[in-house]
Amino acid sequence: MVFVRAVLFLGFPIGLISLALWTDLPHVRYAGEPCQGKILFERVGPVDLVVLGSSRSMRSFNAYDFKEALGASGKDRSVYDISRSYRDLGHSYVYVRDLLQQKRVRNILIEYNSSFEGEAAYHRLFHLKTRLRDLIEHFWAEPSKFAVERFGRIARWTLRRLVDRFDLWWNNKVPAPFNIRSARASTLDCTNHDAGYFPEEMLKVEKKNKGNYFHQYSDWDLRSTQEERAGFYIRKILKLAREHQTRVQFFFIPTRYNTRISSSFQKDFQRYFSAPLLNPSDSELRSWFADSRFYIDSSHMSFHGQKVFSKWLAQNLKLN
Repeated sequence: MVFVRAVLFLGFPIGLISLALWTDLPHVRYAGEPCQGKILFERVGPVDLVVLGSSRSMRSFNAYDFKEALGASGKDRSVYDISRSYRDLGHSYVYVRDLLQQKRVRNILIEYNSSFEGEAAYHRLFHLKTRLRDLIEHFWAEPSKFAVERFGRIARWTLRRLVDRFDLWWNNKVPAPFNIRSARASTLDCTNHDAGYFPEEMLKVEKKNKGNYFHQYSDWDLRSTQEERAGFYIRKILKLAREHQTRVQFFFIPTRYNTRISSSFQKDFQRYFSAPLLNPSDSELRSWFADSRFYIDSSHMSFHGQKVFSKWLAQNLKLN
């Protein structure tokens, strides 16, 4: 009886620690993102450009259109687009860290939006994607939270992570470990969406706005408590990039209705973070908003809009 109790007493914490360490393995962390995981861990570098962001980025940037817009200079460049719906700056940091540990990356382009819209403060899948120590740091650095509350959130989301990954293992849904390929880096794009039509909801909004898409600026306070989480990850990304001699640039993606930022906000961002923020001019936005084929809904571009925006990025992005 004593032996059984000793086994249970020691076995449970050992099993729990083993499970926690197992959840840090790349193929476990990227179980829900096979395209992104294979690009990060199976492809060798160097890579000329990696684009990161949410569904807005997925539907505004296309790696092949971008290369075509570069002309002759883009022919031999390798471009990765690993954006994914609902991804935020916390996810971008995880991607950047994993990328730079695996391969040489010359340029990184990251979508930037307000925390209010881009959920930069937290996203429900972050606890599965990141390493366990990053998850702890994420909540411990939470602005304006008492220590007890921070410990509570760390414990709660760590438990959710372990339960989710255990369920993955129990149901035999864990993918095979990644195999590094020796093939030369090529252009890859994880975009997967249908576009080119206006859903019924979009038509109703179109009718309501009667073509008046160009509204007031939606600048926000970079120094506010709400934005501290975004700034936390931007600085971590820039620090990593400096260590690996990688150029990082951010870009703002305009949505169809009342979302644009002013040139003064753009300059403030660039002074505050010492990093460039690409932002379309008012004249470019007016032209895009006047084109009924440019968006498929209030936030996402169509294939036509994606091609135009990719060309704009090719003209304005400075590549190493």
